[in-house]
Amino acid sequence: MEGYRFIARNQILLLIAISSVIVSVSGGILGGMIALFAIGEIGIQPGPFGIIIGIGGASSFVGAIYTTRVTRKLGVGPTMALGLFIYGSVSFFMPLAPTEIWLAMVFFVIPQVFGDGFWIMHDINEASVQQAVTPEHLRGRVASALKVSEKTGMLIGASIAGIVAELVGLRIALATGSAIFMLAGVVLLHPTIRSMKTIPQSPGDSAKSGESGESDGTDSN
Repeated sequence: MEGYRFIARNQILLLIAISSVIVSVSGGILGGMIALFAIGEIGIQPGPFGIIIGIGGASSFVGAIYTTRVTRKLGVGPTMALGLFIYGSVSFFMPLAPTEIWLAMVFFVIPQVFGDGFWIMHDINEASVQQAVTPEHLRGRVASALKVSEKTGMLIGASIAGIVAELVGLRIALATGSAIFMLAGVVLLHPTIRSMKTIPQSPGDSAKSGESGESDGTDSN
């Protein structure tokens, strides 16, 4: 609860929290339906499908290498938003995959190649900003509050995925997940985040665990 109270008082963290929960809802939808769609409906074998997913790991590694370069050019806030928009955009290839297996595999590879690399750029910057604007003695509480919210969002997303897939099919469920992911990027277009060019200076070290008598961390705003 202390973590949630601090998040509520800090606009940067509040926007990050909202965006992260939306991403988690989308992840619950996409994560719950992608294997069912690829293997059950398209007919991709589990082995090749696993390789496709593994390609995303290689893309993330490359994205991590170039995160600093891209962030310096675009700024922290724009890089965070761009990462979500690009991943959300290319993830629409999955519900558009044709029934021909080899061609469908290309539609599944594209999000892994282009999406995961930019998503990791978002994640690296988000984690850096989160730590920078949170006093040291509250970082564990804030991280815990965000993690609980994200896991709850994933459960909500998985439930939405099941309902949508049952009513209108797996393709629409996947498309819904992609659209929700784009909404998370829209949140980061708020001027507070969009105007952020560099990682904010950390306030936590100046008041380690309330040495100055202010243990609630409100001075970080």
